Amino acid sequence: MSLDMSHPRRSFFARLAAGVAAVTAAPKAAAMSLDESLRLQGQDPDAWLAKVTGRYRQYFDATTTNEGFPLVYAFTWARTMRETYNLGPRDAQAVIGFRHGGIGPALNDQMWAKYKVGEFFKLNDPKTGQPSVRNYFNNSSAGDIMIPEANVSTMLGNGHVVVVCDVALSVLSAMAAKAAGLSVAAEASQKKWRANLIPGVMPVPSGVLAVHRAQEKGKCTYCNAS
Repeated sequence: MSLDMSHPRRSFFARLAAGVAAVTAAPKAAAMSLDESLRLQGQDPDAWLAKVTGRYRQYFDATTTNEGFPLVYAFTWARTMRETYNLGPRDAQAVIGFRHGGIGPALNDQMWAKYKVGEFFKLNDPKTGQPSVRNYFNNSSAGDIMIPEANVSTMLGNGHVVVVCDVALSVLSAMAAKAAGLSVAAEASQKKWRANLIPGVMPVPSGVLAVHRAQEKGKCTYCNAS
């Protein structure tokens, strides 16, 4: 079983509804959202916004992986802003928000291999042509994405912000576990995916919430990167 992206919106929302129904029917502890979890720990779900400090800031909304172009768009925007307006190295800061069917690049290679992320999202390794068992959107080399230095870890290292939708993590981790034939409870899969995000990637209660908060707080302009 894999995530059918031939009709991505219809397919995703059908599965999302089923996944949410299953989580809602589960015990309270198993259904705890990231927002609830953070609040119980005394943490602020909006803490990621404090990292958005550049002079110029734009949010790149990635609902699909789009062959790595959400990262490439963010890289290109920051570079051309610097070159065109003679800015400092971190004056132009991108926020890349992975949500919906676009969350795969946020996960490390271990999760890609164990949960067969490439097969689930129908993402073939550019080197082998087979369903990828590595996150080729991270630590990319020539041929992986159009601009290899636009990969997730390098973008983070250059001061950009990367967030990922926790609703998608919750629902899709359970679906991917089932598709990969893993005997892992939904709550355990969600925790596993949260714990195995690329270092520096921050989960947010939902991707659409992050889009809203970034604009409501006057932090970012918006770019549809899918």
